[in-house]
Amino acid sequence: MSFLGMGPLEILVIIILAFLFLGPERLPGMMAKAGKLYRDLTKATGELTKTLNKEISLEKEQKENSPAEQSQSVSQNAESQIDRKTEESKEPVTSVADSDKESNG
Repeated sequence: MSFLGMGPLEILVIIILAFLFLGPERLPGMMAKAGKLYRDLTKATGELTKTLNKEISLEKEQKENSPAEQSQSVSQNAESQIDRKTEESKEPVTSVADSDKESNG
């Protein structure tokens, strides 16, 4: 069993030293604060890990989807350009026909 990379013997030495320096009156309160600090630290690192994993998975999904989205946007862009060119090619034909009617008329 290890706690922050320390074995049971090291933890026991730290508790004995804390008892000698703090005394029996303040030791329980300090141990409670240390336990709360450890619990909060563990919770924060767990949340950070969860958030990072979520962001990484979202990036992977975007990278996987981006080629499909890019090809779709390219095809839509090409279709709109074709439609625009088609409309542009129709306009001069009608304007030439109108000018012929005006000159003949």
